[in-house]
Amino acid sequence: GESAVTSAIEYVATENIPHVYQLSGNGEGALSQSIVEMFDMVLLECEQLVLQAGDTIPELASCIIINAPQSDLTADTAKALIDYIADGGNLILVSTPANADMPNLMSVMATLGAHPTTGGMLYEGNANRYVGAPQNLIPAVNSQHVITYGVTQSENSYVMVMPHAHGILLDATLPEGVTATTLFSATDAYTVAADGKETDWGKVATGVALENSTTGSKVVWFASLDAFSDSTAAAYGKGATYYFAMATNYLNDGYASTLTAIEALDITTAPLSVSLNAALTLGGVTIIALPLVLVIAGIVVWIRRRRR
Repeated sequence: GESAVTSAIEYVATENIPHVYQLSGNGEGALSQSIVEMFDMVLLECEQLVLQAGDTIPELASCIIINAPQSDLTADTAKALIDYIADGGNLILVSTPANADMPNLMSVMATLGAHPTTGGMLYEGNANRYVGAPQNLIPAVNSQHVITYGVTQSENSYVMVMPHAHGILLDATLPEGVTATTLFSATDAYTVAADGKETDWGKVATGVALENSTTGSKVVWFASLDAFSDSTAAAYGKGATYYFAMATNYLNDGYASTLTAIEALDITTAPLSVSLNAALTLGGVTIIALPLVLVIAGIVVWIRRRRR
């Protein structure tokens, strides 16, 4: 409650609050309830954005979320996103293996030197790096990035599970000014195409952070939609939600409250404890002595009244 009051005070007192847009109009999936609740907790505004031909990204946007569209983007939408990133805009892409076959969507990532693996979803050949079935990856986590460091160093054990993921490949030579950090990776990945052809990808990224030092743009790519579903959160915990939260924070320049948190009031009281001897003494007085005194006093009063 104290945290909510603090955030609400800052919300009405601050002129510039980070504003996130979720791209829509191409069958994008809704954000999971756990992510929506996280946005509400930090008072982060998130609106739907439909880009028509000739539209540009609103200047208010601090970040664009593309959440696994079911159909490819139009060429105009892809160009608007490419221009947005070139101007220093920030982006989160959550994708599925089906998105790997969408040329316009993938052209946005190609401008940063990142591409999807082909051949369908990834399977993990290392039995220690999946849960239940080989397509439910438990990726290796690079704990040295700002997105992952805080979660991996937490006292709680947060597991990142990425079901039905694809891989992310990085160009050997990235565009000028672009640096790439692998956040999550399968350790022994392979794909099985519809015709049964297997491709051994070995160690391959399933989540990356891309940053352009020239433009200031930041892009985070998670290659698993189901990692952020409510069913995955219920089965394996909210590790993925916290990673998504840290990615959003990273793209919004580490926005944090500037107000001092209101200290919670301690309404607990210390339990009353007594020694065994004291407990026996008090018990003897209250259970035996006091009732006996009252009985004797009552008898005395009764005898005196009888003699009158």
